[in-house]
Amino acid sequence: MFQVGSRVRDAEGFRATVRYIGPVAAAKNKAEIWLGVEWDDKTRGKHDGSCVDDGGNLVRHFTCAYGAGSFVKQGKIAGGRSLIEALADRYVTLDAPTITNDADASLPDAFFVTSKGNRKSIEFVGEEKIRKRQQLSAINTFAVRNDTVSSVGENLRAVAGHMIEADLQDNLLWQWSEVAKLGIEMPQLQSLLLHGNKLEPVTAAIVESLPSGCFAQLQVLALNGCNISSWAQLQLLEPLLPSLEELYVASNTFSDLPIESYEQGYRDATGETVTEAPLVTGFRKLRILDVSACRLEEWSQVQAFGLLPSLQELILDGNEALRQVVPPGPDSFQTLYRMSLSGTGLQAWSDIDTLAQYPLQLLRITNVPLFANKGASEVRPLVIARMAQLQVLNASKISPRERDDSEKTYLRAILREQETLIASGEKTQAEDAQRALELFHPRYTELFAKYGSDITAAVKAAAGGTMASELVSITFRNLSFGSNGSLEPVTKKLPRSMVIGKVKLLVKQLFGLEPRLQQLALRVYKDSVPTLLEDEMSTLGYYGAIDGAEIFINEDKA
Repeated sequence: MFQVGSRVRDAEGFRATVRYIGPVAAAKNKAEIWLGVEWDDKTRGKHDGSCVDDGGNLVRHFTCAYGAGSFVKQGKIAGGRSLIEALADRYVTLDAPTITNDADASLPDAFFVTSKGNRKSIEFVGEEKIRKRQQLSAINTFAVRNDTVSSVGENLRAVAGHMIEADLQDNLLWQWSEVAKLGIEMPQLQSLLLHGNKLEPVTAAIVESLPSGCFAQLQVLALNGCNISSWAQLQLLEPLLPSLEELYVASNTFSDLPIESYEQGYRDATGETVTEAPLVTGFRKLRILDVSACRLEEWSQVQAFGLLPSLQELILDGNEALRQVVPPGPDSFQTLYRMSLSGTGLQAWSDIDTLAQYPLQLLRITNVPLFANKGASEVRPLVIARMAQLQVLNASKISPRERDDSEKTYLRAILREQETLIASGEKTQAEDAQRALELFHPRYTELFAKYGSDITAAVKAAAGGTMASELVSITFRNLSFGSNGSLEPVTKKLPRSMVIGKVKLLVKQLFGLEPRLQQLALRVYKDSVPTLLEDEMSTLGYYGAIDGAEIFINEDKA
């Protein structure tokens, strides 16, 4: 029943892999057969696969991390059951005994207690009707999750041969021969979800032994957390997956993907140049690839996916070591339009500028060092403005007005930076300052050509207009519970030439919040993103204030 490599589960639901079968040197009965297991939970065990015999000698039966190993008796652990058995339990037949009956729909031993302490039975109405809809013959998808399925069993085709989707997450499957059998017994299978099944390493010998056409129709394959330790293993499977469109392999390890910095170090040390064929090839129909939390260390590993000819979405979440984006290579990522980078190590705005060189229309990026201690209203406009082709950010569509507002906000920040460079003497001439800005802000020239005249005109109007013509109605909305003032909105007519420092003094008069604690944000239109008013020497007109605009008042926790 048990084999080295097979998966097991104890009565408390903890899973493990069998690493040893035989007598244990420390056991009283030297002839008794034990299972040496390595727990998935590395704190579940007591040792590292070794023990001390009666003579005080250390005897190693298998090797694992310290604290992950245990010796257990065969009767104390479950070795799994067949999918046929699990389906019979999960999807009962029409002639199986019912829980209720026509005369009494009450569930046995099921009740609730009223406020007066009376018991009321719970009824299960329509059991037979529900059962009819849950017959395997009436459905084309099934789910058997968190069970002990370790094999297919006999004659699966007779009961599930018409299935197109199978969800077997968190079971005890471990042999690729059994996974292949799923495809043979269910020839129409298009989606196979195997998250959490710790599978044996894929080898050339294993692939050669699998029946041809076993995954011929498969379009979606999910192998998250399935103990895959190299991309080469997936490449061995590639010829068996001619129809694959979605591949989910999160929480595995792909240490064999090339790391350019390591290879460069080797070249520098040896003077040798090693030319190897691309590791990632084939998968010609693959549209979605999820390599989240796969311990990718460098963007060169991401570039290994660049030649997948149909790749549209790349999910890189949770790869904390990914810190520096590099431009796409020639002819790479030509079909890519969506990327997810949440939980990565990006920490520089230059990374966002480089991402703009990819043909991305949809981007998800949260929980990165670059955004630390910054609110969404602060970082969202900057990402939008730096990526001209972006249409959706963090699942929120970018409207034309939001893009205009974001790009204007970004350009104003660049112009303030230019003034600071010149005023500080760091760049003595405007031409030098502009060259520096173009280096650090690749879209500067484009945005200045698009909005520069409007922003300059607004600044001049604020500086030279009459008091009556430049007055705008501004509504202040106090969102700071730390202030002593009212939370009711207050509307004031203010000159567009009023600098933000004086606006803060007005806020103090109105709401009792000290200027040093204020975080002000201007919203020009109801559907636009608020712009932080960070520069106390800039005017309301500089930030684009118009009649009917709003200023939100928050307390700066810093």
